[in-house]
Order: sequence, then structure tokens, then C-alpha cells
Amino acid sequence: MRNLLFIVAVAVALAVTAAPANAGCDFEHPRKAKQFSCSLVQAFVSCGNPTGNVPNTTSASGVPGCTPPETFNAQAGSQINGWQWWEQRSTGTLQFRETQGNFGPNTRDLKVKMRLRRIIDKTGGLASGSGTLSTLARTTFEDTVVTSPGMGTDMTIIDFPAPFAFSMTNGNANLATTANTLIAGLGIAPLPGCTSLEVVSIQVLDPNGNAFGACGIFMKDLQN
Repeated sequence: MRNLLFIVAVAVALAVTAAPANAGCDFEHPRKAKQFSCSLVQAFVSCGNPTGNVPNTTSASGVPGCTPPETFNAQAGSQINGWQWWEQRSTGTLQFRETQGNFGPNTRDLKVKMRLRRIIDKTGGLASGSGTLSTLARTTFEDTVVTSPGMGTDMTIIDFPAPFAFSMTNGNANLATTANTLIAGLGIAPLPGCTSLEVVSIQVLDPNGNAFGACGIFMKDLQN
């Protein structure tokens, strides 16, 4: 019995010793974070920021504010084909989910899915036209392509914009693509294994390039 236990212990020790060490991916990261999803709400012009509106009021608790709230379409002159939320029926959702990459060994990818339903324009009719899911990500990864000094190591690259084009027809839009599909068209290498993507900014832009939607939560009014 002692001999059997010794053999098992040796086998386990050899298995651990033989496991390949991960030379990269030494930056801090959670055990897993496989998806990011959100509801979409109206994007409003900020208040008090250098690029936003100037505060002209305060809340009941004394916090500076801007009234009335201003959408980006209103700021641009209320263009007739600008998208609006139909308050009784409009919905929007967005999801990014990790998946196996199809662009070579040790590649990962992100499935991108967005749904917009019953969106209207300034006329009150169901909206149509071309839109953009505008994303800005901060990417940290193990660079596996060694072509110059300093490459082949863990690094954070510059904040990288990724615009996904989509079409709206009769108030509805569906976007289903992947991150690597987009960046391959830009001549950029696919996402490798050991990649951390921070969401810096996400906006849904209408046909005029005005911010229409953003990730957030809308809390209904509670009737007394």
C-alpha cells in the first residue's frame, strides 16, 4: 500500500513539473471574465465637463445640474432623421462574449451582438438608416508576434477605437459580428490568448453621427 501511494505521489509531482509554464500573461487579471452585456439608454450631453453644457441649476440636494436635459440630436439642431426612443415600446441590448478565434492558433475573439427595437425618428415614424456601434477599448495582452525588440511581451496598447457599422430598417436593427472580423479588415493581427479588454466608451451613433444610445439603466417611475 505504501508503494502504491509513493507511485501516485511521484506521478502527480512529475505531471506538475512537466506542465508548460506560461511565460507571458503576467499582468494582473481575474480568473475569468467571459462576457460584458448591458441595456441601452438615451445618451445625453454631459453637464459641467469641458465638452458639455454649463450648469444652470442645482438639484434639491445642491448638486450642480443642467436643465433641460439635452440629447446630442437636439444639440445638433434636431435633425429630422435623428433617432429617438419611443418611450412606450423602444428597447436596446448589447453583448460582447468571448469565443474561440478562427484566425490562427492561440487566437481568441469576441462575439458582438446588438438589438434595437421600435426606434423612431423626429417625425415619430419608425426609423431607418445607417448607424454605428462606436467602441473604445483599452487592451492589454501578451504579444505573441516577435518582430522587433520589446515585442513578444505583455503590453497595454493605445486606446483603440472600433466602429461596427449596422443598418436600421423600420425601427429595428440587428448587429451580429466579431471583433476579429472588424480588425482583420484594418490589417491588424487577431486577438491572442491572454487578452484583457477594458471598456472605455460605448456609444450607438445615428445616421448623422450623433450619439443616440449608451450602456446604462433606466428606472421606471413608481406610482404613488
